Amino acid sequence: MAADMQLTGFCLPGKPGIICIEGYKEICEEFWHRVRRWTWKKISCKHREDEPIESEGESKTLKEFRFFENFEEISFDAHAFHGRDYHMDLGKFYQYLDEHKCGYIFKILLGVDGKIPTT
Repeated sequence: MAADMQLTGFCLPGKPGIICIEGYKEICEEFWHRVRRWTWKKISCKHREDEPIESEGESKTLKEFRFFENFEEISFDAHAFHGRDYHMDLGKFYQYLDEHKCGYIFKILLGVDGKIPTT
């Protein structure tokens, strides 16, 4: 659905489950409206960034604001806890965000500072 709507970003299933989308405001809102109607235990919009494409005579393309090139499902070494609940390796998730120049969002989403895992 995201690709059909020309949105970029990712979804991270598991605990925590995260959906990140980028695109024009109206299309993102339509995507969110559709996703909220699915069956969820709980879902909420935790953070939103709105950037003007044009300001004070300057014009940028949407591509200049994007952190991601497409929309994809991502996962990082899920570990099963308590039955079917899967918890992701959040260090690798932070590394993924950092590689896409948006590591700052980790603390906004999860309330803790991110750290790149050591191997």
